[in-house]
Amino acid sequence: SNSYPKSPTTENDQTNNNTTSLQLLSEIHTLSHTPTLLTFLQHIRRQLHRHPELMYQESTTSQTIQTILTELQIDYTTGWGKNTHPD
Repeated sequence: SNSYPKSPTTENDQTNNNTTSLQLLSEIHTLSHTPTLLTFLQHIRRQLHRHPELMYQESTTSQTIQTILTELQIDYTTGWGKNTHPD
């Protein structure tokens, strides 16, 4: 168990978080069905599937996603896909 202090959450905080999440989900759903974004996502999906990579060795996939996020000026971190059970 950790000794991190837990910030108190109120029922109002939880309601606000749920409302924000639902609004974000609705906006993503709406945007994902616009012709321009739909075409873009299909292109990226097909591009990635043309070059399959083994699990934990997805350098092309990772670089593609990083490039897109950088172009969209979205902050991200790397190094999350690590094999913690190398048998």
